[in-house]
Amino acid sequence: MAKSKVDLKSKELAQAILQCSGIDYEDWLNEKHKELILNNSNVLVEALALKNEMENESN
Repeated sequence: MAKSKVDLKSKELAQAILQCSGIDYEDWLNEKHKELILNNSNVLVEALALKNEMENESN
């Protein structure tokens, strides 16, 4: 999916802000990914429970 000019400008601005704060963009992005996964771990747990339930019903 192609990024729009607005998306690219937003990324460039975020990178500049982080750089001024001495924060590496890739490190920051990885941390945001971890936060998103952690904050939504309940979705993963529910999906795994549903999968387990469906497997048990088919046996």
